[in-house]
Amino acid sequence: RPALCIVGEPTNMSVGTKHKGKRISRCRVTGQEGHSSDPRKGVNAIEAASMIIGQLARIARRFHDAGPHDEDMDPPYTIIQTGTINGGTSLNIIPNSCIFEFEIRHLADNGPNEILREVQTFAEDTIIPAMHRVSSMAGISFETIAEYPGLATSEAAEVVQLTKALSENNGVVSVPYSCEAGLFHEAGIPTVICGPGSIEQAHRPDEFISFDQINRCERFLDRLKDHVCHDL
Repeated sequence: RPALCIVGEPTNMSVGTKHKGKRISRCRVTGQEGHSSDPRKGVNAIEAASMIIGQLARIARRFHDAGPHDEDMDPPYTIIQTGTINGGTSLNIIPNSCIFEFEIRHLADNGPNEILREVQTFAEDTIIPAMHRVSSMAGISFETIAEYPGLATSEAAEVVQLTKALSENNGVVSVPYSCEAGLFHEAGIPTVICGPGSIEQAHRPDEFISFDQINRCERFLDRLKDHVCHDL
């Protein structure tokens, strides 16, 4: 079994012990078409979707205001945002379909299951009964598109102390992005993040890693090699 894992994402060669988890979800709202001149005879899927999106925004605001907060993270709370939405065919037709996708970027100890249950309960108790009074075929469904857990490794962990020594850096950082470190951590493998460069210079035109960072990473890898070979 692996003794530890060091994920080489950019940390300026500091030791990263935390990142947020993420869940991407899709909500599909099925309504009932009708002419816009008489909305009583239809179920507007876009309006129903907008109510759910509004509930997501209220929950997001609650996390912003009341937490939980982790001041090591930036921002220090769980984030929820709707990123895409599609629905309707014509302005004079009550839309019978609306699909939107949203993401939850959550603190490691503030998982998304409870959030999704709250949203689903809101839809089932508040929105669907009114839809069914017009059409029994109307409904709302949720599906998970992708997800991965957060990372929260104790600073006292052996992997942290070893990586500090290898990097010659006694500080630890929490990274604003997510990566596969949480997956290894969830599998029971002690995990940290440590790599050259900064996320501030990544994923944009002319991204770069300085020669100083590359040199520090090379020295880190040499020390790691010596450490592993010594143990063998």
